[in-house]
Amino acid sequence: GPGIANVYEFLETQHPEKVDPEFHDKFVAAAHDKKPQLVAENAASCELCDEAMNVFAGAFGSEAGVAGLKWMPFGGLFLTGGLTPKNIDRIKNPDGAFMTAYYDKGRVSPYLLDIPLYAVMVEDLGERGAHWKAVAMIKEMGWDKPSTLARAMSGVQSFTGAVRGL
Repeated sequence: GPGIANVYEFLETQHPEKVDPEFHDKFVAAAHDKKPQLVAENAASCELCDEAMNVFAGAFGSEAGVAGLKWMPFGGLFLTGGLTPKNIDRIKNPDGAFMTAYYDKGRVSPYLLDIPLYAVMVEDLGERGAHWKAVAMIKEMGWDKPSTLARAMSGVQSFTGAVRGL
């Protein structure tokens, strides 16, 4: 997310000789929430963008490795969120910044070899999980039966009409 833009801006200050003036103008003009995407999309043609993406991948990989050691999920560590599918090539590259940082844990690195690493290629996993849990709770409470739902909803008034009138 926004950290990618922050890394790019830092690299610009550290390496002004590598700044691509054309990209810089686009970056400065872009809306704040569009800057990370702009950096990622230009990584193939902009040296500082590529470096910013490598810094991001290294930080992500390092944190994933720490999570693996903290929780020891021998059934697998699942990388989720919007950044995972968008950066899968950087993540799965065995010689890239992500995997290098993932396994760079000193004497405890071998433990990570026993933890499968999975990339979840959908961006709405959180919403899917919340939906699944809500349906399970509804069924557990018996609210999936019309008579039970009617009893549970008795005394509940809709106020959407009042909201629309605002």
